[in-house]
Amino acid sequence: MLGKANSRLYILRVCKYSGYSLSELTVLFDSLIMSLFLYALEVWACVHHGKYIAQIDKFCRRALRYGYTFKYTPMTSYIVLRDRQLWNNVIIDAAHPLYDLLAPQRSLVTFFKKQGP
Repeated sequence: MLGKANSRLYILRVCKYSGYSLSELTVLFDSLIMSLFLYALEVWACVHHGKYIAQIDKFCRRALRYGYTFKYTPMTSYIVLRDRQLWNNVIIDAAHPLYDLLAPQRSLVTFFKKQGP
């Protein structure tokens, strides 16, 4: 994934020297590179949380330093946000495929009825 991002960074370098503005470069950076990192983030981030996330953050900070984008958000922020969105979708929507994997919801009334005398 980082190899593909590095090759796409070359496109940004050519565009920067062709006279693109920083806002245009940021749009290109988001569409070419960040879309690559954010695709299926919920799946791969739980497996590669340590070293790989740090390498992606280093890559994004380098792109910010070289002037290919004007914003930087750590990958951990994206991971937390996307996990929270996924969890909210699962617990709200009974038609969600992962909803069946949730434990049945318990209430205090049923809890105390089971522990009766």
